[in-house]
Amino acid sequence: MDFNLTEEQVAMRELAKKLADDWEPYAEKWDSEGTFDRDVVRVPMQKAGLTGMTIPEEFGGQGSSYLDFIIVFEQFARVSYPAAFFLASTCSGPIDFILKFGTDGLKKKYLPKLASGDNLCAIAISEPNAGSDLGAITTRARIEGDKVRINGTKIYVGGGGNWEVYVAIVRMSDAPGLAGLGSVVIDKDAPGLKFGARFKMMGSRPVPRSEIIFDDCIVPIENILTQAGSFNKMIEVFNGERIHNSTLALGMAQGAYEHAAQYAKERVQFSKRLVDFQGIQWKLAEMEVLLEASRSLIYKAACAKDQGQPLGTIVSQAKLFAATYCPQVCDHAMQIEGAFGYSEGSRVERAYRDIRLVPIAGGSVEMMKNYLGGRHAR
Repeated sequence: MDFNLTEEQVAMRELAKKLADDWEPYAEKWDSEGTFDRDVVRVPMQKAGLTGMTIPEEFGGQGSSYLDFIIVFEQFARVSYPAAFFLASTCSGPIDFILKFGTDGLKKKYLPKLASGDNLCAIAISEPNAGSDLGAITTRARIEGDKVRINGTKIYVGGGGNWEVYVAIVRMSDAPGLAGLGSVVIDKDAPGLKFGARFKMMGSRPVPRSEIIFDDCIVPIENILTQAGSFNKMIEVFNGERIHNSTLALGMAQGAYEHAAQYAKERVQFSKRLVDFQGIQWKLAEMEVLLEASRSLIYKAACAKDQGQPLGTIVSQAKLFAATYCPQVCDHAMQIEGAFGYSEGSRVERAYRDIRLVPIAGGSVEMMKNYLGGRHAR
């Protein structure tokens, strides 16, 4: 597979890199305050034509490939978690649900404002008793005439209470396990939609994660995206989200690596730069290889998505590798920087906390191993 980027993709990457560097001065403030200024992120992203990259032009998007999005997303994640999350909320995950399963009416209603970044969309999956075990989801959606009534609770919803649109995975029938699951798109101001506790997380703090409560929440029947029995179709959308989830780890680890490499050139101990010690050189060499291996798997997965190929194996490989080894890159970066890297507010310390979410969210590393290993038993 040819991973040589086109001239346009290289230019896009450099533009994204410059934008991300402009956001770096805000990073510590946003992390400490647990929020971020959407306009600071949205306006330059809009001007650069980088919101809604994967949404077709007819719905206000850029009509770019998924690989194009991943290239930009990696650069944003390198410096700014909230900027990366903002971009993903206009390009991937729940956006794919609307693109793949929504009617033309739903697409025209939701996609233009999502493509511009004026509105953001989050996905609501986890529940108090349902994480990796999606078959345990109990949030119930019942069709009543031309309406859908939803009851239940979701937790750890990114952007919960702040984003304008939510795609919820719900139980659409009494069929047990995965067979009963479907999905529905919901506006923030839908009757009966409430936002509960905001969770205090170890990392990813600028993007709030909160509880969503459906208390006889009513939405139009046309807001149903998938009915019960469609889980095999939905998993392909989850696989796309896992690609950007893996890229989040890659970008954060790349940023930590670059910072540690520069620190090693400037820090002097025992009358020598850190980078002149063989032990530090070995760490940097290992970090570089882990990053390149992660990037190769992720780009291969993005290309497979663009080409409509089955994603299960390559996406699981990419997620497992990046989620396992990119945190190790951050750990090496902290070891190189020592107490400075361990200090609150440092770029490496922030990346170290933020990246720890990736092995858990969007399909845990254990679930990736289950999928990959289970193929040998079939």
